[in-house]
Amino acid sequence: MQLTRALRFQGPQSIAFAGAGGKSTALSTAARELLDAGYRIISTTTVLMPPPVPGEELELILESDPVQLLAKATAATRVHRHVQVALRPMLRGGLPRLQGISLDLAAALREIPGVDAVLIKADGARGRFLKAPAEYEPAIPPNADVVVVSAGLDGIGRPLTEKYVHRPEIFARSAGMSFGEQIDPIHLARVLMQAVGDAVKIPPHARTYTLLNKTDLPGRLEIGKSVARLMMHERLEGLKPGAVIIGSVASSDPIKEVWEPVGAVVLAAGAASRFGEAKQLLQWEGKPLVAHIVEQLLASRIDPIVVVSGAYADQVSQALAGYPVHLVHNPLWAEGQSTSVRSGLAELWSQNSNVGAAFFMMADQPRVTPELLDRLVYHHQETLASAVIPGFQGRRGSPALVDRRLFDRMLLLEGDEGARQIFRQIPQEVELLELSDPRPLLDIDTPEDYNTALRG
Repeated sequence: MQLTRALRFQGPQSIAFAGAGGKSTALSTAARELLDAGYRIISTTTVLMPPPVPGEELELILESDPVQLLAKATAATRVHRHVQVALRPMLRGGLPRLQGISLDLAAALREIPGVDAVLIKADGARGRFLKAPAEYEPAIPPNADVVVVSAGLDGIGRPLTEKYVHRPEIFARSAGMSFGEQIDPIHLARVLMQAVGDAVKIPPHARTYTLLNKTDLPGRLEIGKSVARLMMHERLEGLKPGAVIIGSVASSDPIKEVWEPVGAVVLAAGAASRFGEAKQLLQWEGKPLVAHIVEQLLASRIDPIVVVSGAYADQVSQALAGYPVHLVHNPLWAEGQSTSVRSGLAELWSQNSNVGAAFFMMADQPRVTPELLDRLVYHHQETLASAVIPGFQGRRGSPALVDRRLFDRMLLLEGDEGARQIFRQIPQEVELLELSDPRPLLDIDTPEDYNTALRG
């Protein structure tokens, strides 16, 4: 998967790169992918940065006066598809280094007409695998749309020393460890959670990504998953991590997995007139069916979970008392399923606008398990498909895991339309996860279905 796909690039955007263990390579990879796709970009830095490699196809503008630099950059973008800007170089350790521009100037570059992306190196790590930021780092402009904080997985298992970690004393405090102690996934997760959760340095509207880099050696992908699991599911430090991407940005296939928050909308608003009573309230394993469905989602660590009620609002609310879900009453439930989809999606978005995908499921599938939900999520992490749907022998079932890129289209559904209408329009973007057992796809439409399900 391309890095820019994992970052869900939609220009124009300003993307700031911070951290260690591949930050500069990630910036270069993003630049190459955007240029190959025909975009027009500016790359720059708010800290010291090496000059470009000889032969690199870009227009380099070095200017000490900010007004002149902005004017020259604006003119250059009309002619060149890649413009790099910085202040005039200085010597650091006997080597030339481009000086970083101000945050205000970096913000102004974002507003140049016709520029699709501004890529910003926002801090330094002196070539170390890992780092913890100082109080003044990273240097991110206030209008940055995306912030990527990177870390090298080759730092895991190393001793906490200056050889491997930039600012080891700060890293030690953030990780709760001692100098010289071996760095484990939990230590890195703690440091990264604090870095991406820093509301002072990262603009509140920006999407944040943690890049766990260098999975090129055996075992490192699993280590990356361990760190991602700690960040996404354990919610260390009480912070929300945004998204975690795992890969090796120097390779031809840079990103292996994208871990994003996954939510769910449970549609429990219908009157079930054909069945003859409220299906969502049928007893299953000693509890109402809607509560059983919620428990499966909770076991799969889906969050947030939105339940849309309608015809039996009071009973559904009572059935879910004490569960950590967001209840939404849809007064228009009789006008069709689309009204519940819109109500649920609006509430989901208000709870977490960083949700990368969401399950849309009816409250009549008692055989859905956490294992099935996990498989669908994992498939989406590897592909970022527009939708992932379970199936048996080619027959599609539910629940569907829908990528956020389809949310706007789902808000336009009308009447009793569901997401399947959208899926039919984009078959090449929908992934089918083939199951070996059809039972998880069972839904209850009739009393006979219910009795069959009870018998197993």
